[in-house]
Amino acid sequence: MIRAVENYLAARRAAGFELKSACYLLLSFARFAAARGEMHVRTTTAIDWASRTVSVAQRDARLKAVCRFARYMYAEDSRHELPPSRHFGYRKKRPLPHIYSREEIPRLIDAALKFGPPDSLNPQTLVTLIGLLAATGLRISEALGLQFSDVTPNGLLIRKTKFQKTRLVPLHPTAVARIELYLQLRRRARPSGQHIFIDDDGRPLRYRNVYVTFQKLLKTAGLSPSGGRRCRLHHLRHTFAVRALEASPAGRQRIGQHMLALATYMGHVNIDANLLVSGNHSRTAARHRHCRRNLSLRKADMNPIAPHIEAFLREHLSHHRGTSQHTCDSYASSFQLLFEFAAKKLKVTPSALTLERLNAELISAFLENLEDVRRNSPETRNIRLAAIRSFFRFLEHRQPTALEQIRRVLAIPYKKTNTRLVPYLGQESVQALLDAPDPATREGIRDRAMLHLAVCGGLRVSELTGLRIEDIGLSSMTILVHGKGRRERALPLWKTTAKALRAWLAVRGKVAAPELFVNARGGPMSRWGFAYVLQHHAKTASHKCPSLSNKQISPHVLRHTCAMVVLQATQDIRKVSLWLGHSNLSTTEVYTRADPTEKLEAIEAIVPPHLRKGSFRPPDKLIALLKSKT
Repeated sequence: MIRAVENYLAARRAAGFELKSACYLLLSFARFAAARGEMHVRTTTAIDWASRTVSVAQRDARLKAVCRFARYMYAEDSRHELPPSRHFGYRKKRPLPHIYSREEIPRLIDAALKFGPPDSLNPQTLVTLIGLLAATGLRISEALGLQFSDVTPNGLLIRKTKFQKTRLVPLHPTAVARIELYLQLRRRARPSGQHIFIDDDGRPLRYRNVYVTFQKLLKTAGLSPSGGRRCRLHHLRHTFAVRALEASPAGRQRIGQHMLALATYMGHVNIDANLLVSGNHSRTAARHRHCRRNLSLRKADMNPIAPHIEAFLREHLSHHRGTSQHTCDSYASSFQLLFEFAAKKLKVTPSALTLERLNAELISAFLENLEDVRRNSPETRNIRLAAIRSFFRFLEHRQPTALEQIRRVLAIPYKKTNTRLVPYLGQESVQALLDAPDPATREGIRDRAMLHLAVCGGLRVSELTGLRIEDIGLSSMTILVHGKGRRERALPLWKTTAKALRAWLAVRGKVAAPELFVNARGGPMSRWGFAYVLQHHAKTASHKCPSLSNKQISPHVLRHTCAMVVLQATQDIRKVSLWLGHSNLSTTEVYTRADPTEKLEAIEAIVPPHLRKGSFRPPDKLIALLKSKT
């Protein structure tokens, strides 16, 4: 069981959890169970192990750690038992915080100014720290961890604090002025070091030292909390929350929006954390209780899908896997279609969707809808399914309690597709298309250069629109292409293509966009803009070459055309693969099926078997039968 615990901890830590106490507790439980000769979680064993402590709170924490581990293991092996998490009946009682009055905080700051030698940095450090906590509601660990690089023109950047969350905290102009003043004093006193708040020795402030100093400041300021509650640094955060709730506008909808904004500003996981209000502020609590109840009942043990999809697209794909922006856009488009379909089917808004409702049955219905209603091809259906499967593989470690649901979704198979020959244009059609733009206009010169470059280089539309001025080497007649999968390749240019590019650069002019091809507004040419230009000129070229009117010409058809030209000229599939920037030679084999040249050469090289000579003569009975039928 120890190995199972280690695998569980590794999976949860991969999802961003630290699990410091859970590691110690679960390893202790695993050793306890192993001493009894048990390889699976048993309810009686878990309760016996959790009971080996005096405090009911500790018993409850120990048992709940085992329950989370048991739920994770049960998804893979049903021989594990699920202990009752509320066996000890413990309910945590959170003490009400002390809310500092508007007179108490200035008294604390005055006491901090008198603490230590006047010419030292320590009083200014304490004043700035207390003022920052009161003005922003930061956790003390977040404030002590601030560095110079975290001070931005838009506010303070709080990096990976509780629950590994990062947020930007805007500041009031008075707070900005105070921090700038302190930073000047800090750099003058201690030029070295990156932490903002330091002690007299230049080392980062530690919480223990700040705690001891704060207790002395309370005595100096003469603050005695009411109701026997002791004052804490963290109560400055609660005070900020109460003042912000008191300042919220009237109206149920506006109150809800204000509470959500406050939860985001303070880095809370859910909105209920905003309502830790003392008895002295019961009017504020009553004002927000109804709004809290409406918002909380809707969540009731459900996992909203929005945080997971945001983490998948913005963190997992972009940072962890390093996928391109085009891949992220494609995945986002797939999820947009899925969520719109699910919202319509379940009669909820897309933002109210939960993970539990995205089951295998709903995903299968969505894939059928793509083919039956939207008339998408099986290839498009498989692309959407690939995005969904990638997301649910990401959820395996992020939501281990939903493993059974995730595995059912991952079991949805890809659909077999037809392997069709690639469409491409013949030499006459290509020439008609390249001659379609009018070289007497600026747009015509641009379109001619784009079409020549697309046919010459076999570029993907994203590669074509992403070309920059510095990627063009007209002196060497080459271009640097930033291709799919972050692979770069250098391609030579035909003389006619280089001539067309020179003509375009001569009339392009100075625009802000660094891309080679720009639209009429001076912005980068988009893939949809190039597709529109291509359709326009294909329609014009169809008057000269009528066969074009019966073909669907897309930007990728020009890439296929280039591949066929290179293959017919070189008869070497490896050169075609290098020219197109394929990562695998098997991808390029599709062009050999479309090129009949090699097949004709094979037929000519084969000596076919002889046919036996003879003629068919029908028998007499057959002739008689045929005559009788006429």
